[in-house]
Amino acid sequence: MFKEITSVDNKIVKDAVKLLDKKARAQTNKFLAEGILLVKEAVLACPDLIDTIFLDKTKLESKPEQFTHFTESEKLKSKIILLPPNIFKKIADTLTPQGIIAVVNKPQFNINSASALKGADVGALAGAVTGGVLGGVLGETSKFLLLDSLQNPDNLGTIIRTAKATGFNTIFLLNCTDPYAPKVVRGSMGAIFGTAIFEIDRGELLDLLSKNDIPIISACVSGVNLFELLGEVGASQKSKGQNKTESLPNKFCLALGSEAYGLSEAVLSASKMRISLPMQNNTESLNVAVAGGVLMYFLSNLSK
Repeated sequence: MFKEITSVDNKIVKDAVKLLDKKARAQTNKFLAEGILLVKEAVLACPDLIDTIFLDKTKLESKPEQFTHFTESEKLKSKIILLPPNIFKKIADTLTPQGIIAVVNKPQFNINSASALKGADVGALAGAVTGGVLGGVLGETSKFLLLDSLQNPDNLGTIIRTAKATGFNTIFLLNCTDPYAPKVVRGSMGAIFGTAIFEIDRGELLDLLSKNDIPIISACVSGVNLFELLGEVGASQKSKGQNKTESLPNKFCLALGSEAYGLSEAVLSASKMRISLPMQNNTESLNVAVAGGVLMYFLSNLSK
């Protein structure tokens, strides 16, 4: 019923193993999604981007009910390949694989039209996507996220997950770790399949944001206490009968830097506002994923 491969020297297997390496992912524009939840999210969000689905034959035979979402899909049956456990583990990046790995084509976003940044439509910003799927389902956004030189894959994955949950549907990466590395994909818990991610040159991005009147709000230790700043603005507006959410621009880009070096001077210089989170008990700073989560939730709530 399904295609089966029993040789480790099979080209399909070799090509899949190579995707554990960043260079191969860049050359082929493909990446791996491992685990039942992740593959299910990929199938739901972008079915046309699914290239191949590998199933551990032994796990499928012992617990077929875990894989019915895939094995009973007419659209997916032709993409499923069964592998013996010893070969499946060569493709897996986890110590205890769940028995399913998908090879996924990277979505190809188009950022050439700077005017799209004004339209609040991520679909327009994303443009044509491989498979013609993602561009039309990302919805509208007024909140952008800029990540500067983040190198920890766990942090990047967590931030992508939080960004999707808080409506930051477009993420710009400046010299960050590979967003399609296995650890990042797993850390995102599938959010990477519903987020427009641009790996872009710093100068090009800052120019785009400036030309399209999208102010940068930078998070840094020397910034103004976010809660005090917004509290003062809110009190002032309240006395004028205004809504507190008007303290934020309609569109903005939150910028987060690496824990080791923070934001680059170029990003800080281009910022309209610098903010920070208050620290107690001589705490120097928070993990960037934690700080980013607090800021995204707080700013998202204010911008509704």
